[in-house]
Amino acid sequence: MDNKKSNSSIFDKLKLNSWEVEILIVGFLLIVLLQLPESIGNEIKLARLNLELNEDTITKSIGIILFYVTALISTKIIIITLISYILLRSFWVGLLGLSSVFPKGINLKKLKYNKYITNKLKSYNLDKSIDYLDKLSSTIFSFAFLITLSTISFLMLLINLLIIISIYDYLPKSNETVYSIIDLSHDIITSIYMIFGIIYLFDYLSFGLIKKIKWKPIAYIYYYIYIYFNYATLGFIYNSLYYTYISNIKARFIFLPLIIIFSI
Repeated sequence: MDNKKSNSSIFDKLKLNSWEVEILIVGFLLIVLLQLPESIGNEIKLARLNLELNEDTITKSIGIILFYVTALISTKIIIITLISYILLRSFWVGLLGLSSVFPKGINLKKLKYNKYITNKLKSYNLDKSIDYLDKLSSTIFSFAFLITLSTISFLMLLINLLIIISIYDYLPKSNETVYSIIDLSHDIITSIYMIFGIIYLFDYLSFGLIKKIKWKPIAYIYYYIYIYFNYATLGFIYNSLYYTYISNIKARFIFLPLIIIFSI
């Protein structure tokens, strides 16, 4: 029992002081991320030039452009998210310092406002605001990592597709019959991968809508699709983070900030 209490106490202290580590990590990430948009933009221009010059196949060129565009948009979203975190956490630190100077909060007796305003001010609680901002800041910090890891998964999805497309260029095509067989097989495999990839992506973005289907044939088939893409896109690394979010936060509170950030 003593060991459990000791471990719990250590864990509580780590949670209390985690904001310091968070700020250091966010500061380092912002320094790195702010350098990326220009570099990615140059790669997009180069990929578009290759598409215009027909140096690559259309599917391959579009895949490469989509890869860089996704990286660019996600980088900007992550930057805005981390800046929002810094602002909120700074406000939180300010409130924390204020609460240590004035532990009793608002001095209503000194203000001598009328009863209507006084009753309203009674609902303001500095400790509650500090606690709320702490949770909100930590949630935004974790959300930035969820976006980052989700972007990596999508990019892995594209990389796997580009590998399948590129393999075709190196396969032997000794005669017309072999060429036709390889070409047909390649188209079938690419099409199957794209269809299953889109299904997996839809399920991910809809927070498991397909997983809710109880009909056995669909549930059975999708189980193996999910298992494959979950490992192929490295989704298994952050499953606990993803499912914690979608099981505790309503969809509108996840998509609304993303829509606002995307619009900006």
